[in-house]
Amino acid sequence: MKTNRIEYIDALRGFAILLVIFCHIEIHSFQNQAFLYTHIYKLIHMPLFFFISGYIALQNNKVWDTHTFLQESMKKTRILIVPAFLFGLIYTYFFANGNLAIFISDISKQGYWFTIALFEMFLVYYTANYILYRCKQKVSNHTFIAAMFMTILGVYLLKISSLHYKPINDFMNITSFYYLPFYYPHFIFGVIAAKYKTYFEKFIDNSYVMAGTLIIFSTILGFRPFLIEHLLGGKEISACIISFTGIIVVYNFFRKYQTNLSSSTKLGASLQYIGKKTLDIYLLHYFFLPYIPKIHQLWGTSPNLIMELIGFLLVFLVIGCCLITSNIIRLSDFLGYWLFGTKYSKVKNKSEECK
Repeated sequence: MKTNRIEYIDALRGFAILLVIFCHIEIHSFQNQAFLYTHIYKLIHMPLFFFISGYIALQNNKVWDTHTFLQESMKKTRILIVPAFLFGLIYTYFFANGNLAIFISDISKQGYWFTIALFEMFLVYYTANYILYRCKQKVSNHTFIAAMFMTILGVYLLKISSLHYKPINDFMNITSFYYLPFYYPHFIFGVIAAKYKTYFEKFIDNSYVMAGTLIIFSTILGFRPFLIEHLLGGKEISACIISFTGIIVVYNFFRKYQTNLSSSTKLGASLQYIGKKTLDIYLLHYFFLPYIPKIHQLWGTSPNLIMELIGFLLVFLVIGCCLITSNIIRLSDFLGYWLFGTKYSKVKNKSEECK
């Protein structure tokens, strides 16, 4: 069956969730923030995930009237909010402190902040599209880009106001909205890259642009400790540059080698399968993270990349457990619908095809 899915984007999603699980193993399992985590993965893995989410969020054929806005918002509520709270409350009660009130008030929601923050990003993006539609005018490219940057500005203004007004600060913590100023620009970067895909890819295909991007990425990464110590705002500035240049490098790598990552290859098929189940994996993986804090003592105080990469063996074990559990849960259409966003129509179509 023909689908609108882009294979190298699914493979990229699979790669992104591998990085996410690896980082959580470093933090939760090893109780350690080692060299690769601190210098690379921490700065790229979440921005990359939000970039991909923005990239696939673009829907050029949608007419953003009131019906579409409400329909899409409710759909994202079911897919992102309901599972986050269900799994989050279950995890808190049985595997964490058991205090459900703390889960509600905790900014990170026991790690389930991602889907909540992602829902809020979609909501801000949908609102911008709805306002543009209500203007009753044809939206030019400049107007669309300006509107997207206005949403970023609005998110930052809310963050600034939270510094002076406690109720707003409490709201941002309870709703995990606090994360949006850090990652929403990457989401919008993905939206713009998808909408103007031809121009974006032509730009990054320029040999000078890619060479400059690689040089800037490696230079800022290497001098980041110096920038943090001597430059005002050096931590935020360097993280911003590394995240955006890193996204460009990783995206272009997967696009350039998409033939090797197609569904006809074992590596491509595996990454794509994982990429199509990223929500399932993210919601389930906290239940399978092992607790082995003493393992980081094996590589001592100095960086040991070989020992760190051993953590990737655990990544595949955790993902395997998540996929098995996901497939078992999806045996129930009802549970699959409410926990992972499975469409009933797809299940019915498959049964009709079998007949």
